[in-house]
Amino acid sequence: MAATNRRALLALCLTGLLASCGHGSPGSIPPPGATAAPAISSFTATPTGLTAGGTASLAYAFTGGTGMIDQGVGAVTSGSATSVTPATSTTYTLTVTNAAGVSVIAQATVAVGGSPASYAASYDGNGNTGGTPASDNGRYATGAAVTVLGNTGGLTRAGYSFAGWNTRADGTGTSEAAGATLVMGTADVTLHAAWTAPVGTASWTAFLTGVNTGNYTSMAVAANHDLFITNRINFVVYKSDTLTAAPPVALPGTGMTLTGAQFLKITTNSLNEPVVGIFAGANSTQNPPSNPLIFRFNSSTNQWVPATINTGVWPNLGIFDIKTAPDGTIWASVKWGSWILKSTDNGSSFTSYDLNTALPASGHADYFPIYVGNGATSNSVGATYSVGISPANVVYTATETGSLFYSADQGASWHPVSLDYASPTSKMVRTMTGNSAGLGFTADHKIMLFGRGRTLYNSSNQVTALNSDGNFLVLVDPAAQTTVNAAINLPPYSWGSGLECSRIVTLTNGQLLLHSDKAISGSQWGMYASSDDGKSWQPFNTGITTAFDLNQTSSLVADGNSAFVLASGTIWKYTAP
Repeated sequence: MAATNRRALLALCLTGLLASCGHGSPGSIPPPGATAAPAISSFTATPTGLTAGGTASLAYAFTGGTGMIDQGVGAVTSGSATSVTPATSTTYTLTVTNAAGVSVIAQATVAVGGSPASYAASYDGNGNTGGTPASDNGRYATGAAVTVLGNTGGLTRAGYSFAGWNTRADGTGTSEAAGATLVMGTADVTLHAAWTAPVGTASWTAFLTGVNTGNYTSMAVAANHDLFITNRINFVVYKSDTLTAAPPVALPGTGMTLTGAQFLKITTNSLNEPVVGIFAGANSTQNPPSNPLIFRFNSSTNQWVPATINTGVWPNLGIFDIKTAPDGTIWASVKWGSWILKSTDNGSSFTSYDLNTALPASGHADYFPIYVGNGATSNSVGATYSVGISPANVVYTATETGSLFYSADQGASWHPVSLDYASPTSKMVRTMTGNSAGLGFTADHKIMLFGRGRTLYNSSNQVTALNSDGNFLVLVDPAAQTTVNAAINLPPYSWGSGLECSRIVTLTNGQLLLHSDKAISGSQWGMYASSDDGKSWQPFNTGITTAFDLNQTSSLVADGNSAFVLASGTIWKYTAP
């Protein structure tokens, strides 16, 4: 009886112990060290059907173990997602396993049908009179690299030269050369043949005659095709237009009678009004800060209005160049001063940027744009000589100490332009002492600088054409005519009075025109043209019968596919084919 009681008591104790350790009724607490069962709450594929080459997303949530998906996906974490690109219909299995080796699975299927989306690259002769366009029979998925073909079908066009391909038939798209790489987008692409007319088959024609201008005439064209012409001595601006060659009409005068001063440069604002810069001259009464250096013609009041300029130190000689950016910002440079002036209100007021302050003093031997130390006076005697603005609103200034600087953030910061933009310690551009004149841009936004060479860039004076985010193409003096860039037929830059400012303009079709300013000798004066983004140039005075001299300084302007230039009282017009 006693033994029986002891056995019953032992059984009762074991039962209570097991119940207290989680082996009793459901919902009781598991014993220490026990492993929870794994569970998958969701496993989905989105979308569940694809075209070959498409991508789906696998999403999953689970507890109680580690997750693994087959088909090469691998380990996954609950609550995340994984992208898959199956080539054929595929079932993916998610396995979640706990520490005790217990596993649960779930599956998701992605159905794949059809062929991957692909697109064609085709070629268009774009007016060819002979040959056939190149042919590419391939199909390319989005993101695939497409090699641009050459003129494999021998395309020709009477009176024109083949100049590669363009994404638009009118030549205003992206230029593509043979061997270049295109990245295929989400639609078929057509490359159109680009054609340039040999300069010898084109000609300038007389546009306006009897233009009374005086020396250093500058011209500007507004967006509405109004043409403005300066008379520097009388402070008069004449107005015509580039469409009808209307007789020039003088705008009201400013009433200025300053000795030695002149209307040196002109631009137009977004209201189609002229804005002019005053060049004072060393013996002028224009020097004091109380006298205006920039005037805007207010078309609503028919009066010239002097601009206010926020600058602490007045430039000795005044405004030396003035240009309008594509975004309507007006930029002006000064002679004998380290400033760039900026207007965002159509030329009514200007803010100054002192480059000697804005630029750091290390990294480049020629970093500072201004020569400081004019004898005993220790004044700045340099200049932000000329201004150029790229199609992307990057502003450049070439300085009298032969340096080139740019700002891509509306003047907030300035940087030197280097031979190698990727190497900040490389030697920066130096063109000449003074007269860093012509700043222009190719159709694909490469910057060009034309001036008198001073520093050899390397033993062959070679410079590579790069993008205009701080890189450049420089064409200078006779040595450059034999470089690998084939910068042939460019004249030596001529300067004498210090006022020559060459101009480089770009027509809608991408053709470049350069005005070499002062007559020097033979055919090395007047106009030059390039149809290959500045790699080679040809003299282009064809049709011009009046002489170039200092009267024509900076008179070259472009209006779409036409250009205008002044030569001894006659304005000549050229329209690209």
